[in-house]
Amino acid sequence: MIKRISLTVALLFIAAFTLSACQGGTTPVAPIEQSDLQTLVAGTLTAAAVEMQQTMTAAVTPTETIAPTLTETATLPPTDTPTKEVVSITLSGNTNCRRGASTYFPVITVIPAGSVVEVIARNPESDYFFVRAAESDTGGCWIWKEFASVTGNLESLAVYTPVPTPLPTATNTPPPGANFTAQFVGLTACGTGYAANFNISNTGTSTLQSIRIKITSTSWNFTFIDNTGFSQWSHGSKYATLAEITSGKSMIVSTCPGGFDSSPSGQDIKAEITVCLNDNLTGACSTQSLEFKPD
Repeated sequence: MIKRISLTVALLFIAAFTLSACQGGTTPVAPIEQSDLQTLVAGTLTAAAVEMQQTMTAAVTPTETIAPTLTETATLPPTDTPTKEVVSITLSGNTNCRRGASTYFPVITVIPAGSVVEVIARNPESDYFFVRAAESDTGGCWIWKEFASVTGNLESLAVYTPVPTPLPTATNTPPPGANFTAQFVGLTACGTGYAANFNISNTGTSTLQSIRIKITSTSWNFTFIDNTGFSQWSHGSKYATLAEITSGKSMIVSTCPGGFDSSPSGQDIKAEITVCLNDNLTGACSTQSLEFKPD
């Protein structure tokens, strides 16, 4: 483009010199004035500049501006998460919570009456419930339905198949023993003093035939022995006698004659009671100890 402008200017100068130097034509041409020549050159340069500007403008490729495309994020409606129904039981009585769904299994804890506990599962028969229990190493234990009042839908619970009930193991049958329980039931008059009354119950299968009661405290230390039976005293007189106590029967036994020569009320007393299957404290015998405080 610059070469074209230079060529145009050069041609103008040549034409001017040619016109001014030519003398042999028929009609002489007046020479171009210096001012006119400058105007002509200036106009030519201006036209060339305009053409060059137009050419440069046309050569520039307009840049297309692309607006950024916004990606619309779809907002999904919230998904409702189903809430698991909680099933619980309220206990109307103190209830053993066991390691398995049977009385053969050991008791892990005793849940007191009035407690409300969460039920995790049930057995196929729905007569035992597996409930939460912090005392268990598995997190729960089994409760029988007897004292249980259910709140909630049992059908929503998981069904656990309990471990099989353990078979009882064979054990050696011990020889018959003197099995009994003893309970202090009060004082009775005995001569000028007092005697202690104990209720003796035969909890075994063999007959009880003799007894010894040893009393100790900070103030008393004596032993009562009945070698051939059991006697109850009341108001200083023998009220009843029994030669033996058979299985399932009970008898109140008094430590009279003998005993306390003054009232032992309010004192801590210990009794050691021995009962035997034969007279004179022979045969199989067993001993129990208890503590009491007479009123």
